[in-house]
Parts: sequence; structure tokens; C-alpha cells
Amino acid sequence: MGVIMPRGQRGWSDKERFENLYMHNHDNDCWEWIGGKNNIGYGMFRQGEKMRTAHRVSYELFNNKKIPKYMCVCHTCDNRICVRPDHLFMGTAFDNMQDMSRKGRSPYQQITHCPHGHEYTKENTWYQSGWRYCRECK
Repeated sequence: MGVIMPRGQRGWSDKERFENLYMHNHDNDCWEWIGGKNNIGYGMFRQGEKMRTAHRVSYELFNNKKIPKYMCVCHTCDNRICVRPDHLFMGTAFDNMQDMSRKGRSPYQQITHCPHGHEYTKENTWYQSGWRYCRECK
């Protein structure tokens, strides 16, 4: 059995349906998704029988490129609901983490003190295998 489309959308291409599910936010220049979202805030779009994140669909539709399964589509604007193609770039999970870290958006970067209350300063911090440790607590 095929996917049942809402009345008025039967026969529409994926791109036509997609273009009716975002609005241009002139404050941040993002195309913000107004369709359904998943539990972590990313837009969701049905393609055939499959639900996909809207930003990945946007990247494929507007760049006419297929995204390999192991690749991520990252936001230059850091707006999860943005589907504007020139705000998106393809990269690895590592690229995505590096981008997040460069922009200071890693949750661990927001932590300024160790669990015992000592401040993470240049003098009081050491790193091992990508983790940060407090010298006073060592």
C-alpha cells in the first residue's frame, strides 16, 4: 500500500511538498522548518515510506547530490530547524564535532569548574585522550 497524501498534495513532487513546509526568517536569513519535528528539534520529512531529517532532504533536493549514509549534514547557522541549502554543508561526524567545538557549542565547554568546584584555568587543567581534568583533584 502506498503512502496516503493529504488532499491537494497527491501528485506533488518531493520538492513541491518540501517548499511548502518552511518559512524564510528574515532576522537570521534561515529557512525555518514549520513541518513536524523529532524529539530533539530537527525537522522531519516523509519520502516514500521513510521519515528523514529535513535538513538532509534539503541538501539533497537543492544540491542534487546523494548523501552517503556515513556523512553528516551540518548547519553553518547552528539552527536545527534551518533547511536553507547554503546554510548546510556535508561533513563527517568528526567535522561536525570540530565545528561545534570551534563555535563553543560543546556542552562540556560550558562547564567552567570541576565537580569539586575548582576552576578550569590554564594552570589548573590537564588533558588526556580528549578529556579535561582538574590538577587540584588529581
